Amino acid sequence: MPRTYLSQAATLSRRTALSLALGTALWLPLSVTIAEAAPKTALTLGMAVEPAGLDPTIAAPVAIGQVTWQNVFEGLVTIDGDGKVKPQLAERWEISLDGKTYTFKLRQGVTFHDGEAFDSSVAKFSLDRARGESSVNPQKRFFAAIDSIETPDAATLVLKLKQPAGSLIYWLGWPASVMVAPKSAENNRTTPVGTGPFKFASWAKGDKVELEKNAAYWDKAVAVKLDKATFRFVSDPQAQAAALKSGD
Repeated sequence: MPRTYLSQAATLSRRTALSLALGTALWLPLSVTIAEAAPKTALTLGMAVEPAGLDPTIAAPVAIGQVTWQNVFEGLVTIDGDGKVKPQLAERWEISLDGKTYTFKLRQGVTFHDGEAFDSSVAKFSLDRARGESSVNPQKRFFAAIDSIETPDAATLVLKLKQPAGSLIYWLGWPASVMVAPKSAENNRTTPVGTGPFKFASWAKGDKVELEKNAAYWDKAVAVKLDKATFRFVSDPQAQAAALKSGD
């Protein structure tokens, strides 16, 4: 019998909601004020480094993921605060006994921020784009074990591997493995379009990136507390401290 992984009810902690699921971004200078900002519907976070782009599937810098990973973009699976792999756009999966076939059952009714539907063809596009010969994905090696990708129906994605890859399911939860849509992928570097709880609003180069709440977010179990999140780029530590003290 194959091993089966089932989705569990999703609950969003205050810490996760107010850090916008930043994952590795919890060391940001303004993270210490997150608890105090809890009652607010808008949050401003200071970042020392401005990303050169906003698509984590084409460049590796951590700053990209700090802004868009799990905020704008999501993956088939996600990695929780304890390092465990959890369902996300795939609600469950099975791994064959020989470890060479991964069968994902995808969530239905999920759409990207521009209205494009998420289904197995989109998931296949995302992974083929990441592993293809012309791929510039920073973690292209993650997908080297994949031999072929099948889409039996809109809700089923099958990965056939060349050989077992025990870490594949974990790698699919990384920023470089997020799902992107065929219509918008080309422009995600400057105007990212994902399935996440926040939508891209604007980017003032050298100053800030603004995200806004995705009112049509697919996961109704998640209570998104913020209407707006702003990432301000302040490279000077003294300027960061001044902005923090002044409430900026």
